[in-house]
Amino acid sequence: MSFGGSLRHAVEFSGTGLHSGEFVRVRVAPNGGKGIRIGSGGRFFALEQGIPNGDGRGSRVLFPGDPPFQVLTVEHLFAAVAGLGIGDIDMDVEGGEIPVLDGSALPFAEMLYEAREMSSAGSHSPERGCLRPFAPIVVTGSKGDRLIAASPAETARVTYVLDYSHPLVGTSTFSFALGDAEAFLSEVAGARTFALLSEVEGLRSRGLAKGGSLENTVVVGDDGLLNPGGLRFPDEYVRHKVVDLVGDLLLLGMPLHAHVVALRAGHALHLEFVRRLRRLAATAHFRG
Repeated sequence: MSFGGSLRHAVEFSGTGLHSGEFVRVRVAPNGGKGIRIGSGGRFFALEQGIPNGDGRGSRVLFPGDPPFQVLTVEHLFAAVAGLGIGDIDMDVEGGEIPVLDGSALPFAEMLYEAREMSSAGSHSPERGCLRPFAPIVVTGSKGDRLIAASPAETARVTYVLDYSHPLVGTSTFSFALGDAEAFLSEVAGARTFALLSEVEGLRSRGLAKGGSLENTVVVGDDGLLNPGGLRFPDEYVRHKVVDLVGDLLLLGMPLHAHVVALRAGHALHLEFVRRLRRLAATAHFRG
């Protein structure tokens, strides 16, 4: 995972927020070498300044200040940025949430790909460095049945093991090496978020998924998919988990040269892992 260039011009995305159900907008623009930042109304923060939090339905990041700034559902836009290796951008958010669009990273990635301007130097220069773990780093869930680990590697790779009790989702594995923008576009970015029909009522009762629909979510019922078009990939569920993981790792704020393996993880564990890596990044000998 590296960030070797920026954009030739600004691009804008607008639509419904997955959880708020409100109209939201984000404008992504080159910022002349200031790194990857996010904010609102011209007030921007470096990603590593934020406090990331997540649950089973998305990731959000809080930036302390007066007033504080919080943005919800960042993972799909962040996955597009990371998957394409884009740096030196400002993401200006209106409405406090990133639009869900079609529920994948593809609409973001396609427009950013067309606007990107790659160069040999980016916001993450050799002077700033990247995180290179020299030994495995493991974070486990409280019950010990979920984990995410990073092991030393020359390049960035993510491997996800999905394991659902629902027979239509089941168990599957997908591994992807970051660094090839075209491969990210064709193999990963288009995988959409999904939910079990049995979960939907609970989400709505918690004030979530107000903007969810069959146009932006794959809904799995007891006897099949509710979406008339079916799946985009036979293993779309696990590919979307890779989208989520790649997006959440952007909150590390620097490139990660490691093989990251996730087993039955989710946003909460992804972001606990990011917080652990941030602490290690403060130790100079973990930096490359």
